[in-house]
Amino acid sequence: MGRLPKPFDWAMLGPSLTEEFLKENQMKKLTLSLAALSLVASGGSAAFAAGGTIDDAQIAKVVLTINKGEVDASKLAIKESKNKEVKEFAKAMVKEHEANTKATTAWAKKADVSPADSPDSLALEKEAKEANADLKKDKATLDKTYVSQQVMMHEKALNKLDKDLIPGATNAELKSHLEKTRAAVAEHLEHAKGLQAKM
Repeated sequence: MGRLPKPFDWAMLGPSLTEEFLKENQMKKLTLSLAALSLVASGGSAAFAAGGTIDDAQIAKVVLTINKGEVDASKLAIKESKNKEVKEFAKAMVKEHEANTKATTAWAKKADVSPADSPDSLALEKEAKEANADLKKDKATLDKTYVSQQVMMHEKALNKLDKDLIPGATNAELKSHLEKTRAAVAEHLEHAKGLQAKM
């Protein structure tokens, strides 16, 4: 069995070169550690900025998906609810979100943009289906469940508009439409919270 090679003697390089190498190696490790900590602290925003930005076509689809989820849930509430205030709120949601859908579709047609799926729109679509399934589980608690969902969904929509959609829009008309949408969503949220306080 052959002899194992002797470990490399860094001292052979001389004290100054050895210290320089060690310092450089430590700096590389520190840089990598700081980069990892930065990514964790930002919730992965660095990765999003590198290749996960949302374009106007995807923004339009997110808005349409939010509207569809609101309309579907509200139509179910109109059909099943026995609470007058809940029914009135649901009717208002259908009317306003359908109007927003028409405005978003009109913008897309004018701008020659085809709304495109994205991880955001697909996740929102899945959440809406799950929310509607929950609404159908128990008619006795439908009013409370619907109003709670409306608070949650409008909070999420507001957050999405503020953090991604409005800052990400490059078309001036789309950005203006999103800002108007945000004002309506904020109003809906306050109305939903008012109903929730009565439940």
